[in-house]
Amino acid sequence: MGILWTLALAPLSCAIGVDEPILGTMTADVVALVEGKGEVAGADGISADHERYRYLFSSEANRAAFLADPARFEIQLGGACARMGPLSGRGRPDLHAVHDGRVYLFASEECRKTFLAAPASLLETDVETPIWHPIPRAAGRSLVDRAVEWAGGRKRLEALASFEEREEGEATIQGKAVRTASLLRLAADGAVRRDRTWGEDTWTWAASAHDAFFADPGAEATTAHDQQRRAMERVRDRHLLTVLRSMGRRDFAAVSPLPKDMRESGAWPDHPADEEAGTERAAVFFDGTIAVLTIDPASGRVARLAYVGRGPDASLGRIEKTYGLYETVGGVTLPVSWTATFDGEPEPSLSRERVSISASPPDPAAFARPAR
Repeated sequence: MGILWTLALAPLSCAIGVDEPILGTMTADVVALVEGKGEVAGADGISADHERYRYLFSSEANRAAFLADPARFEIQLGGACARMGPLSGRGRPDLHAVHDGRVYLFASEECRKTFLAAPASLLETDVETPIWHPIPRAAGRSLVDRAVEWAGGRKRLEALASFEEREEGEATIQGKAVRTASLLRLAADGAVRRDRTWGEDTWTWAASAHDAFFADPGAEATTAHDQQRRAMERVRDRHLLTVLRSMGRRDFAAVSPLPKDMRESGAWPDHPADEEAGTERAAVFFDGTIAVLTIDPASGRVARLAYVGRGPDASLGRIEKTYGLYETVGGVTLPVSWTATFDGEPEPSLSRERVSISASPPDPAAFARPAR
């Protein structure tokens, strides 16, 4: 009996990366929470480790239910604050809420209140494959094809093995000037990496075909949850380079002009500059996302890019970038400055006076997690 008793009380693990440290303990029984039974305290001796969190349960039956279907009961977004998004800092297990049968964590009580007031504006989901009619689809593909040719052509776009977009600046913290930098890397195989530097410290996340991780200053890299990986991929998919490259995908679809339901929904209003400039818009779908390109049909130049993304307060809305300057690297022309709006209002935090872009040979190490 003693051996059986010991096995019953030992935490079980059902996660990848089980050698990584536990980030927190969920003391409320998540099975009871998801099943609508309210806040029920778990017992120290009835637990399971999953995706770097320890879960306590009020009964062996509830632990068995969790282990049978952890995706149903697990903390969402890899434990990130649901108010701030899957790529934000971690929430607290003691600050949680259930929405639509899923458990979310929050960094503060204010974050939890804001989320519960409007969860749809903070939770991002993939777009279903749209049903667009053949004639406007053909027109859309033709218009996007002109943009691809303007940017350098499909062969050059596909040959751009590794692309970097860098911005450097300065911020004042407690009266002291601090260097800041942001580096976005995109690889032809779909890998993406973001580095943000403040002073001497750099925070990194990256996703490739083989791994997805976060690397914070002074800490070992930790594996990203699948939902966090998806958020990283969305950053990649909203870059103009990725949108133009998407023509080679099986799920690519484009339409022009925008369908009536898109124009009348209020999400994609007409732009006052289009008629005067003679530009045309095409909606592009791929990989569960939609981007709207504004293109000069004569030259193929991409004048604007719009998509649904996170604004300065982390809520979801329409981000539209109007491009100013362009540069050519590796035979590919891309923007290096833009002004941005969020839901139609100017948004300086999303605008860029000037970024530097570069191309380089493929480097798998650039998307590998730091050595321990």
